[in-house]
Amino acid sequence: SMAQGSEDLAQPLLRRDEVDEGLARELYAYVSEELKFYLQNNFGIEDTSVVEAVDDVLLEFVDSTRYEREFSPTLAMIKDAQRYKEKGLLTLKTILGTLRRGQIKPFVAQFSTYTGLSSDDLLDILNQPSGQGLAVACKAFDISKEDFIAMYLLTNRVRTHGQMVELSGMSKAIEYYIRMRPELAREIINNSLQKS
Repeated sequence: SMAQGSEDLAQPLLRRDEVDEGLARELYAYVSEELKFYLQNNFGIEDTSVVEAVDDVLLEFVDSTRYEREFSPTLAMIKDAQRYKEKGLLTLKTILGTLRRGQIKPFVAQFSTYTGLSSDDLLDILNQPSGQGLAVACKAFDISKEDFIAMYLLTNRVRTHGQMVELSGMSKAIEYYIRMRPELAREIINNSLQKS
């Protein structure tokens, strides 16, 4: 397939530290179009928020030469998120807005507060290469497919440590999300909440 071909082509080029700015931008423009085409053809997704997420995550690949390894939120961030929740302001829109601005630590604080998961558990979930844990969390909390995909794309750097989104990984994660039954997802999340 065209997508597979481009993935094979792009793979060796996509180690962030080896790619210079100019090449990264050309690559970005190419891969971005491919990714949008792929989402549209395979999943019927033309949702602008997802398309913007594709842009965001690929631009982040271009401009982030320094990779931040530590995504654990500070205590202050967690307290802020809890205050937001108490005031009824911790909505999915707020959380996705934080993520769109590339603020991963505050996002972890907010999304873990929103779901009741510890930030460590959430980071473990975000670190999974498969994206399955994130799919489960999103299904359990009635988060739409579009928002799940946006979240998956925008947390890419937690998962891949600075590598590009892989189409095969993303499509597996989306298919897993689609197949996952909400009641099973809730059961899985409840079990992990009881353990922590």
